[in-house]
Amino acid sequence: MKNRRTGLHIFLVWAIVYSVVTSSLLVMGALPFALPLPLKTLLLTVVLVPLIMFVFGPMTARIARRAFPETEARIEELMD
Repeated sequence: MKNRRTGLHIFLVWAIVYSVVTSSLLVMGALPFALPLPLKTLLLTVVLVPLIMFVFGPMTARIARRAFPETEARIEELMD
């Protein structure tokens, strides 16, 4: 069961990161001017890393907790 939870969590994280990166690339492609690749990479990482870490990461954790509530109880047991 643990492998299934881990697999689901990895899939959720991947799906969110994939969606955010793809959307960002679409937005950057629609800009009326071309940027050099290093500058595009810098802009994407400056925006996406904090967004994923502080917004989408916790959101994914909440989804996983709702899908597997027994995991949260087990974590609380281990913390005591």
